[in-house]
Amino acid sequence: MEKLRPALRLLALLVVVSASTPAAAGSIPDLEINQTEQEENVALHPTLRDEIHQVPNPLMDLIQVVTAAADLKLADLEKRLANEPNNSKALEIIRSMEQIKVQVELDILATQASYARRTGREEIALEIEEAITLMTTPRPTRQPVDRPAPPAGRP
Repeated sequence: MEKLRPALRLLALLVVVSASTPAAAGSIPDLEINQTEQEENVALHPTLRDEIHQVPNPLMDLIQVVTAAADLKLADLEKRLANEPNNSKALEIIRSMEQIKVQVELDILATQASYARRTGREEIALEIEEAITLMTTPRPTRQPVDRPAPPAGRP
């Protein structure tokens, strides 16, 4: 019941609001909603928006664990970078930060694939794993190709 409380509050508020705003038959009420809000679907009262985000989401919990560890590493590297006078060492730190960010993306995708598989979404898991493979497989280097000499008389 505790998990349903935010959804029930939202439903109750919607019922109250819809009952208290009479609309003329066949007319559409004018709403003062910013186009961006409408596109992002965030035209909710801030309290309701916060309650909606409090609904447990196991996948997001797993992703937050992955990103939290990386955030700590990145924060440490950012401090080191700010205090590093040597340009070559600063470049090494920046490259380490880049590697961590790429690894976080791969870890998030792996987490999503694992979650999809656990929830019976095998096709989605396979698609995500294919994306991981494409991201992690080195691309072949271009090889020189023997080409015939141009015909005589051609500049």
